[in-house]
Amino acid sequence: MTFLLISVPISKRFLWLGHPLRLTQKDVPLRGWAIESRVYSEDPYRNFGLPSTGRLTKYQEPLHIPKVRCDSGVEEGSEISIYYDPMICKLVCYGNTRKEAINTSIKALDSYVIRGRVENYLGKTTLSTPEQDTILDLPIISSPVSPFSHQSRDILTEPNFVEGNLTTDYLNQVYPEGFKGRQLGEKETLNLAAVAATLCATMDLRSRNFLNSSSNKIKAQPLDTWSFVVAFLDQELLCQVKKLETKFK
Repeated sequence: MTFLLISVPISKRFLWLGHPLRLTQKDVPLRGWAIESRVYSEDPYRNFGLPSTGRLTKYQEPLHIPKVRCDSGVEEGSEISIYYDPMICKLVCYGNTRKEAINTSIKALDSYVIRGRVENYLGKTTLSTPEQDTILDLPIISSPVSPFSHQSRDILTEPNFVEGNLTTDYLNQVYPEGFKGRQLGEKETLNLAAVAATLCATMDLRSRNFLNSSSNKIKAQPLDTWSFVVAFLDQELLCQVKKLETKFK
């Protein structure tokens, strides 16, 4: 993250301890803003993050997005074990302004593909500013494994964070009862139920097609209407699905 702001490899300079500095202050200009999202294999619903283990069956970093850097030690097929730190990657996003760095971070987290038999991916956001040396660590979530738009979206778009009104007690102030995940509104819940019901209807139609069985065709009336009950959290939603010529309704 520091390298993106000053273009000086700090780790390399550490190896020169005891030798005269080869840089002066004018050689270390501060440019722009950077946000580091530490992507972890952790469960954010349990005290803001307890380690989760398992294998990464799908892994794709968002390196196609400009001003994004990933420092990772895993690849597709890697095992998140109980013996080591569950960190997956340090995702660093740069911008000329704070807003640009936040927006790039959101886009990168949305594009990050991480799937496997693990629970959720908790991260910590470190914000470095050109005006001060203060670094603030904030847990965030980047988890395509479970419903996306978790704590990362909440924090990176949360008004206090966006405005820079941050304290060391930030998490307890924003999540006094712990992180509960994104709460869907009525319209979003109905849309989700409609998608689930349509997928079930599609799978039902597919299961009724038999390959290489022209001599044993099943004689039945074409099916074009379904009734489903979609269970979502503590709700049960009745969905009626009808197949039209090229779409479902």
